[in-house]
Amino acid sequence: MQHLPGRNNLHLWVYVFLNRRGLSDTFVRVSRLSAKIARQKLDDFIVGFNQAAERFIMVDVGNAKEAADAKIKAVLEVEVRSPQTECIIFGGCHDNGYATALRSFITSGLKSKIILLQSYDEIASGMRTLDLPMISIPGLFLPQKLNSVVSPQMSHSELPTPQIIPVTLPGATGGKNRHPGRSQVRTETDTVDPTANASFYRPPENPTGGRKVDHSLTLWQQKPPACHLYYFSPGGCKMGTNCRFAHDYYFTPTEIDELRASAKKVPCSSLLKDGMHTAG
Repeated sequence: MQHLPGRNNLHLWVYVFLNRRGLSDTFVRVSRLSAKIARQKLDDFIVGFNQAAERFIMVDVGNAKEAADAKIKAVLEVEVRSPQTECIIFGGCHDNGYATALRSFITSGLKSKIILLQSYDEIASGMRTLDLPMISIPGLFLPQKLNSVVSPQMSHSELPTPQIIPVTLPGATGGKNRHPGRSQVRTETDTVDPTANASFYRPPENPTGGRKVDHSLTLWQQKPPACHLYYFSPGGCKMGTNCRFAHDYYFTPTEIDELRASAKKVPCSSLLKDGMHTAG
């Protein structure tokens, strides 16, 4: 309530309506999380939000078209006209679809009860024309829609720059290259073989004095990143001390599962480059 001077003694009710399944699918699409982990993290967040305070309510409205909009507009209609409601702080500034309903309340003389809460950096043009007071709480919302965020999974250019080392790979006829005229390369951003043992995990090289995970970053944003081939490939990493990726992180079982899931989604750089998986 620090953003509303003079109203510190009010009871704050918070309503959030969402399509849980749709939001979970979006998390999977824009991140490296597996569907199972994304659902679990979202479920944990919903439970934590609802338990944070008695008047905090987050509701899954299902995946019916505009189901969340219908719930929001129904709550708006009841609360803005209630004599017990001092004011409504509305966080839908990004959507012109609410402008008509808000304009109707303004016409009815209820403008003084409505305050806009800025969500994305970009505010819908129809909301600006309402001339309603607006507050902003830093860090409460993402600055852009999730669909607009470029993720490591969606963009190969965002992946760590691979260290490419020419090697000789024997083919079926001896020591010659399997693809004449094409150099053989191995990169540390090659994805973990999905046909490999799904439970395989190699402990860190230095388990007692290993590198600690920086929990302010995601697992795939660690500096340096963990070597997927070292931890999850039965064949291991052949680069040894020359590898630019780390072999000495100590991961918890949950972090191992998350890192394994993300490793299987990293595209093979040689396959992206010329359409052929030259690393074997």
